[in-house]
Amino acid sequence: MANSIDEELNRILQEEQKKKELDRLSNGIVNAPPKSRMTAFVLSLLLGWLGLDRFYLGYTGLGLLKLCTFGGFCIWWLIDALLILFNSLRPANGAPYVEDSSNSPLNKLFK
Repeated sequence: MANSIDEELNRILQEEQKKKELDRLSNGIVNAPPKSRMTAFVLSLLLGWLGLDRFYLGYTGLGLLKLCTFGGFCIWWLIDALLILFNSLRPANGAPYVEDSSNSPLNKLFK
């Protein structure tokens, strides 16, 4: 009798641990919409001085700062465009960029 109670308690504890792990994962990469490197690069080139590239990648605070300083007086804007181009600036949640078309100029030049 006591053995079956212990087994039931262990099963319940394992289920709770699984639920906690799923909750932890749901706040990260699992529910994040995929980001395209080409989209991030184009946003950075055209509207990076407004911080839209940082907003797109999930860096809201840095996007606001970039917006208020007009792209860090255009220096930050240029640096971010290069970081995205060379695949050094990733989405804030740590997820990799989705695969763009293999015909993409970015993929041909900078894999």
